[in-house]
Amino acid sequence: MLLSSYVKAETEPNDLWDQANPIILGVSESGIATAGGDIDWYRVEIPEDGQLTLNWTSNNSQLVYCQIYDTLGVELFASNYTWARAHLFLRTD
Repeated sequence: MLLSSYVKAETEPNDLWDQANPIILGVSESGIATAGGDIDWYRVEIPEDGQLTLNWTSNNSQLVYCQIYDTLGVELFASNYTWARAHLFLRTD
């Protein structure tokens, strides 16, 4: 998920891993985090080894966090909760 001039809105339902919205590399995604434990899933296919850069921001003071899993469901990364802006640089080799 990289910042760009094009922003694609999330599609509901995406509350479960098998409903994950696809992310196109180089395109920003936007979603709405509602109070009460809203969970949104996204998926990205990385065509080659390299670096995946993620940026996420809470624009409505909701606490948000990010978890990244591989295709086997193994957690690769888990952020802390934030109501501001966060960045992640993940090697994919």
